[in-house]
Amino acid sequence: MYNHAIPSTVKAWLDRLVTPAHVVTPDGGPALLGGRTVVVVTARGGSYAPGTPREGRDHQEPYLRSVFGSIGLADDLTFVHAEPTLAAVVPRMAALKPLAEKSLAGAYESLERPAA
Repeated sequence: MYNHAIPSTVKAWLDRLVTPAHVVTPDGGPALLGGRTVVVVTARGGSYAPGTPREGRDHQEPYLRSVFGSIGLADDLTFVHAEPTLAAVVPRMAALKPLAEKSLAGAYESLERPAA
């Protein structure tokens, strides 16, 4: 996540995918890109997980779910988040280091499962 959203380079890449040729038809007809597995791996400086102060500020995952859904890539869509990645370098976040380490370990574990 970059400034509460996706980086502009990712947005530009998505703009190449979300074209009339790829968008799901209004009647739910097949999408050219449908039927694929998509794994979105994110790194976030803060935490947007349930129960955190920033829980309602996740503008990344909902946006990406919407975009991928519009082009038929929502059926097998998985998000893997590593957060709060800034805990190791921002002194006022030092107390969150254990949470960051646990989140990163969980992200690696999640990525190893689908690959197996």
